[in-house]
Formats: sequence, C-alpha cells, structure tokens
Amino acid sequence: MQIDSKGFTHANETARSKAMMHLDGEKLGKGITDPTSQSAAVAQSEQPVAEYSISPEGEEGLFALEVSDLFKGNIAAQNNIFNGDFPEASALSAINYEGEELTEDTDLTQLINDEGFLGANETSQRVANFIIESSGGDVKLLEKGIETVSETFEEFETELPAVSIDTKDSIIRLLQEQIDNIIPDE
Repeated sequence: MQIDSKGFTHANETARSKAMMHLDGEKLGKGITDPTSQSAAVAQSEQPVAEYSISPEGEEGLFALEVSDLFKGNIAAQNNIFNGDFPEASALSAINYEGEELTEDTDLTQLINDEGFLGANETSQRVANFIIESSGGDVKLLEKGIETVSETFEEFETELPAVSIDTKDSIIRLLQEQIDNIIPDE
C-alpha cells in the first residue's frame, strides 16, 4: 500500500524506515546500524531492505488516519482563524499552505473566505482529491473516507464556523459523486 499525494507521509516509507532500524538484529540503539555491516550497506542503497505487507484492515486504518489528520488540520486552522487566532507556520505547512507569508498585518479572514486557501471550496477540493487519489478508485476506501470525515468532524468539542460545516458537507458530496461515477445507478 502507498498513500500518495502532495508530500504526505507514506505507509511504505514508514514501514521501510522501521525495517531499517531492525536489520538482522544489528541495531545499535535509536535506529543506528553498524555502518560497516552488510545490512547497513543494503539500508543505504536503493534496494528494498525488507518485505512487508499490510492487511486490508491495516490498510484501511492507515488510510483513515491519513484522512483524519489532513481533515482535522484543515478544520482546526479554519476554526482558529475564525476565532481570531494567528495560525502557526508549522500548522499551515502541515496542510500544504504555500501562499504568501503571514504576518501580524495579514487579513486572516481572506484565508477562510470563498476564494481563500482555507475556504470551503479549496479545502474540500484539497481533502477530497487526497482521498480520491489515495483510494485508487476503491469504493470501500472512498466510503471509509466519508465515514472518517464525518467521525473526525464530530470529534471537535466546540461549535465550528459555517465554513467548516460547508467544508465537511462539500467533501462528503464530492466523495459520494466519485462513488456514484464508479458504481452508476442501474
């Protein structure tokens, strides 16, 4: 399995890095292998260092985690800006914000308006595209995406602004349209 879209953590990379930390029992501590060992040479090459597989349940769980993290980050940023909190650069980079640098003089409401990076339209497109691309057209994963977005939205313990509600509704609509395109009505 590989979850792939715009720089998000990849399940294969995670599994590979964990495998590299435990090569042939030559772990020296904190993931450092003996650089003179044959295993360390393999780890530093482009060759796979271990064979691994992820069960369908595990794949679904990793998918849901990636979707939840992306959606939660976007909704939290919308909510913070709506409440007048200046977002941290790390929080914006985690959701792939590449716009102009934000300063204390920046009108943050521009980020959550209809055309803004965190507006309902751009945010729902970004999250839905990630889910669609990551699902590989698998209806079960698309349905898991809808479920995860709904469940993640319910985890917020505060009343969210309309932009966040519109974002959630739009993501679900876009994912359902994708499912309907894969499984047309008969």
